[in-house]
Amino acid sequence: MSKGAAKIKAQENQFPEEVRNKTTEALRRLRAADLTQPVDVFVNGTENEPITLHPVVLELITEVLARVSADQPVSIITPDTVFTTQQAADMLNVSRPYVVQLIDRGDLAAEKVGRHRRIKASDLTDYRRRQQADARVAAKEMAELTADWEDD
Repeated sequence: MSKGAAKIKAQENQFPEEVRNKTTEALRRLRAADLTQPVDVFVNGTENEPITLHPVVLELITEVLARVSADQPVSIITPDTVFTTQQAADMLNVSRPYVVQLIDRGDLAAEKVGRHRRIKASDLTDYRRRQQADARVAAKEMAELTADWEDD
């Protein structure tokens, strides 16, 4: 195996196998629990006082565990994180000029820093949610049209 191939192979695993295996077991146990209620967690090596985790935190932990067990990268982005138009385009899977058009039309909020536009993670999330909601409405309308068409 060439050095280049070895480097690519090494990058394939984000997390060691032992970590993935333990994470998969933790994920299985967490999914078996009632995550609509707070859960008490005990940490080895500390006092026997449990840490109470609320459902919203459990949802985040479950997502992280699922990604780790699937050997996928994990990123935590706070709502005030700021992105360039290129980074926003990469996250939306569109071109940078299209992101600029969205900003210019007022569909995506952004701030100007000098000549550059910056997009907050929260604004990117809001835009994505609006797009998904619009897509659901359009799909429902298409399904209704299809049903009407089949009735004729």
